Amino acid sequence: MITTTYGKDKYMIVIDALVTEQKGITLRITGGDSPHVGAVALAVPSLNAATGEKTCDVSLLTGPGHKDRFLAEKAADMICRQTGELVSATAGVHIDNATGSDLKVLIDNTVKAAELFLEKYLR
Repeated sequence: MITTTYGKDKYMIVIDALVTEQKGITLRITGGDSPHVGAVALAVPSLNAATGEKTCDVSLLTGPGHKDRFLAEKAADMICRQTGELVSATAGVHIDNATGSDLKVLIDNTVKAAELFLEKYLR
């Protein structure tokens, strides 16, 4: 298990990653006032036949009204592209009466926490 955090107070993002020795990575992304399950993303590595670029196909399941999909999708896609592994991400970050700017901070902090995970995982 690899745990990374980024941010402060209600904007802190925690990523707990279960790694399976190149057979996939499972992420749990939590934070805010009330951690929960809001969305799940599955990123599957693929190769663009025309360009040879490594990419990922991402599928999402989202609870009604949950914006957590942005966090799950961003982290799963980013880590899949960097590792070439299948990545599942379950995200549940809640801030009461969140604004658009709150969501932007949470997305940015999720990206930073995912970068910290990659630094630990890829060394």
